[in-house]
Amino acid sequence: MEAKVQSPFKFLNAFQKEDKDLYFGRDEEVAHLYDLTYDTRLIVFFGASGTGKTSMIQCGLANKFSETRWQELYIRRDGNINESILKQLSESLDAYQADIQLSDPIEGIRQLHKYTAKPLFITFDQFEEIFILQPDEEEQKRFFRFLQELVETPLACKVILVMREEFIAHLWDFEYLVPGIFDNRFRIKSLEEVQMREIIESTFSALEQQGKLQVEDQEAVSEAIMKKLLASKAGTGLTYLQVFLDRIYKKESREQRIENREGFVPLIRKESVEAMGSIEDVIDDFLDEQLLALEAELGSKHKGTPLKILGAMVSNERTKKVLQEDQIELLRIKYHLTETEMNSLLQAFENMRILNRYES
Repeated sequence: MEAKVQSPFKFLNAFQKEDKDLYFGRDEEVAHLYDLTYDTRLIVFFGASGTGKTSMIQCGLANKFSETRWQELYIRRDGNINESILKQLSESLDAYQADIQLSDPIEGIRQLHKYTAKPLFITFDQFEEIFILQPDEEEQKRFFRFLQELVETPLACKVILVMREEFIAHLWDFEYLVPGIFDNRFRIKSLEEVQMREIIESTFSALEQQGKLQVEDQEAVSEAIMKKLLASKAGTGLTYLQVFLDRIYKKESREQRIENREGFVPLIRKESVEAMGSIEDVIDDFLDEQLLALEAELGSKHKGTPLKILGAMVSNERTKKVLQEDQIELLRIKYHLTETEMNSLLQAFENMRILNRYES
């Protein structure tokens, strides 16, 4: 495997608030979403997998608010979404030495606002988990009752439900509990070619100004990258672009460096981009490296097991299947993995954003 190189690219990670100087291509949509937060208490924010939903919330939208006007709370379902709400509220209150035993999330929100004097924005990320990962009807009903009570209560709190668009129909089953749940929807679309070009060019310009790399003929390099993306069957996704940029940065860190005010940095050239092969080749090379590393961790008796597990989670069309926990357990037994080993594999796949166990 290649030596570790500190890359400035996000690779497979979402953009965070501190990444604002490298977040491009979504200005208009961020502005529209920002305006919507002033018009409503509840937003359903949805889009296809890989469109950058989390980045747009945690970087784009977060940077539209000043620190004095934005108290943020990001919540994932984990085992139970209602318990996760109480846990996150309790942890936030603990920071203010508030000795409060919470059993009611509405009261928790009221108390937190009292301590911060700032509006609270609660983002429920990957909200589709409540419907497809061991769904529990009582858990669901309890959450949507809480949501409606929150909407009706005059608290300085807003909620954003972030979810994959193919699962949005599940919300219809709970419209009777939250009648206005579809009133304020925002769909993030896949990036268009002009946005991708802006991202490539603006990212290179920003990193050159920061002294983190040098680009030889930026127009030619950007065009060569766009040709790769446009030729990809997977489409012009931001994830694929970030992987590609990360890989070529690390490659040129070893093979083609140039000196600037920060020392020696990679020189990104058109010829290097063209020599990288297709986007699919780059992704496959990355996966091969990661699978070999996981295989080494499991030991010789599990040679090929990570690839087999991954293969069970991907369709013939290379899209992600929906796998419930019982199906994952059958895979664990089939390939003679301990619970710790299986969880380690799943966590590794999720960290690499190859897949989430519930995604399709």
